Amino acid sequence: MAEAGAVAAVDNRSATCPTCSRTFSSYAGRRLHERRQHPVQFHDALVGEIRARPKARWDAEEDALMASFEANHPELAPGALVTALQETILPHRTEEAIKCHRKSKAYREVLQRLSRPSEEVQITSPPRTRARAHGRPRRVATRARSATPEPLGGGEGEVIVDAGSESPESRVARELEVLVQRLSDELGVSVPVRTADIVESLDSWLPPTAPRVAPFRGNPREPSPRRLRRRRYAAFQQQWRRDRGRVVKKVLSGEDLISAPGLPEGTHAFWRDLFHRPSPEESRDPAPLRNISPSVMGPVEEGELVEVLKATRVGTAPGPDGRRLGDLRGLGNAKLLWVVNSILWLGSLPPNWTRGRTILLPKSSNPTGAGDYRPITITPLITRLLLYPLVNAAATHGQLGRLDRAIRRGVRTILHLPKDTTISYLYASTADGGLGIPCLATRVPRLKEDLLQRLKNSEDPVVRAAVSDRGEAPEDAPQTPAMRKQAERTAWSRKLTESVDGAGLRGAQASPISSAWVDDGTLLLKGGDFVRAVKFRGNLMATKSRSSRGRRVEDKSCDLCHRQTETLGHILQRCPMVHIERTNRHNRVLDFAVSRLRAAGYS
Repeated sequence: MAEAGAVAAVDNRSATCPTCSRTFSSYAGRRLHERRQHPVQFHDALVGEIRARPKARWDAEEDALMASFEANHPELAPGALVTALQETILPHRTEEAIKCHRKSKAYREVLQRLSRPSEEVQITSPPRTRARAHGRPRRVATRARSATPEPLGGGEGEVIVDAGSESPESRVARELEVLVQRLSDELGVSVPVRTADIVESLDSWLPPTAPRVAPFRGNPREPSPRRLRRRRYAAFQQQWRRDRGRVVKKVLSGEDLISAPGLPEGTHAFWRDLFHRPSPEESRDPAPLRNISPSVMGPVEEGELVEVLKATRVGTAPGPDGRRLGDLRGLGNAKLLWVVNSILWLGSLPPNWTRGRTILLPKSSNPTGAGDYRPITITPLITRLLLYPLVNAAATHGQLGRLDRAIRRGVRTILHLPKDTTISYLYASTADGGLGIPCLATRVPRLKEDLLQRLKNSEDPVVRAAVSDRGEAPEDAPQTPAMRKQAERTAWSRKLTESVDGAGLRGAQASPISSAWVDDGTLLLKGGDFVRAVKFRGNLMATKSRSSRGRRVEDKSCDLCHRQTETLGHILQRCPMVHIERTNRHNRVLDFAVSRLRAAGYS
């Protein structure tokens, strides 16, 4: 006990170690000693200090108390208000913390809701087309907006639906209606009845701007040599990150890196006629890939919106309205949620939000005609933000698709494969000519279906009842795990052999041993040899016929014989200039087979 009291008596900032009572020249030296000689006590003390610190987060109760006090004392000046809040409401907070928190957006929204005067608000239903689309009538009660928010789901202001069983479409529409009404109350705007109301509100919060065009200031002066050097250096760095080989060719040929060549003559007329040409009538009636899910059109939650805003690149191009990502982020999540969910509730987009601006991007470094450009149409950014959550919700394997894309990028990078490598070459089985990489978008649903099938066949009645509402698979679908596994493998194999690059792999199934080197891992192939073998197997070598895909190249003939188109098959099997190499390869294979047969005892 005496030792414990002595340790407790030691000052926290003193130079004496509280564990072994050793004295040092400074507090820093004592801490260094504790960390090396007494690590357990050192870290336990740090954990205790961290746990003893007061949390700096602000909860909703503190916001409500502060806002209620401020709304009831409008006569206080800002400085006196902060002091009164610290003395009466939040004694555990400092005046500086309260002063900073009063400037936060979350607190201002709470204060605005509490300070808003009561008024009668008539909430109208959306157009009849929306109600008929969901198949159930709705009645909305008139209520008075008060200074204290009312809970949803009961009391005055509740959305009343017809009694009886509620269809999924009606439930989704009701959830959207409740959310739009709540957001409208929080923002102080009327519930939209038509898309023009949404456009007017958004324009009042964030007016559209015209595309940025530099004003004409007469003939510009010739830039100074120093400015030219800086511009060329910046252009070189940017183009070097995109394509090193192309920028090296430009430098060696003396081409100016900052020169922007104009469009060839007739390019605009070509694309204008193509876009203005009426589309042919579609007579096909494709079968749906999956059952219609009403939840896709359900309310967009704040978490989904935050993910979309984070995933969108900062420099993404704006649409014709000129609104950029930073402008939309500045609106706040509440206003963006109101806009997105109001569009879903009304069931249509404003006409201006469906228009875009089209730009032409060159396919090659030296475009010579209209066909050497690729048109890209850019719609308003608010429209793209609306579509992203819907696409992610509609695609049940959206996360799996993103993981598959990341895996494909990694495989192409490691094996140095071209970007246009067909995905069936990656996902097909090694015995069928592919690389055998599992496709999560098809593998995971199959494994889930196998698991559900085993649960449905369980001996436990509780387990069978728990999965009984999962529905039955279509009659033409494979019914056993082995059949589903074989169907997945056959689908990728067929897709590979139907492609141009995989047409030569049709006979790979007849000799599985010839593909064992792909995933064997014990043949001790060098990395470079393995990469070249994978490229040869998938017809991915850089030949003229492959490099000219999508481009207008007049000369595709073989560089050696100049007789036929340069393909990998022509070089390996037909070109007369490499006949000696083919003969030597045949002789080496024959000699190897003879040596192995003789070693086995054959004569």
